[in-house]
Amino acid sequence: MINEVRNTVMYVLNKDNNGYITPEAFNSYAKQAQIDLLEQLTYDYNNVMVRMNNRTAGTGYGDTAKHIRESIGKLLVYNETLTFNNPDFYLPSVANGDTNEWFRIMNIQHNDTVEIERVEAYELNNLNNTMMMSPSASFPVYSQVINSIYVYPTTIQTNVKCTYVRYPYTPKWTYNTIAGDVVFNQSANDYQDFEVSLNMMPKLVVKILKYCGVDIRENEIVQYMNSEEVLNKQLEK
Repeated sequence: MINEVRNTVMYVLNKDNNGYITPEAFNSYAKQAQIDLLEQLTYDYNNVMVRMNNRTAGTGYGDTAKHIRESIGKLLVYNETLTFNNPDFYLPSVANGDTNEWFRIMNIQHNDTVEIERVEAYELNNLNNTMMMSPSASFPVYSQVINSIYVYPTTIQTNVKCTYVRYPYTPKWTYNTIAGDVVFNQSANDYQDFEVSLNMMPKLVVKILKYCGVDIRENEIVQYMNSEEVLNKQLEK
């Protein structure tokens, strides 16, 4: 997908005489565009799920949640068991332990069935001092401090699992230089495609163009892509 995104970006820039961006600049914009898109998708997903859980959303919101899950499906990690290191649980990290693996926490459960609700640290005293609302095995809570979570009641020390969206790999459009022109090279060792689904391509194009200083609407990108698809099919005949 990354080559199609770049081709579309370059077409729009050339079409309107907006200049040229280097492969390095494109890769930098592509990385940020994917992060921006994930931020919006996970934010929208959390809002939809809250409304569905509170029964304040219509039936169409179920399709919205499904659509978002499909869009970020490669990045969803389900039910990863968290390591307990008294008094907290470690959130997932990459192998070297220096960088977060998780991008957005979606859900934390105990014993696969009981959802642990997130609360802010300043709310804990009020909860603990209120008999009707104090955390229990049936209604546990957690607070997050950087890369760890503290689960209450503190008797919960095992079988805590996390579903999260992981950080995407950094996209990289790789190329060879032939006769002064850059030519896409997918076989390069450091090649990396976008990790969101193909239906997010117009949104990626729009976001990258905005980083280039070009304001364009998503439907214009979709129209261009559709016209290119028709043209390609005609050329194949």
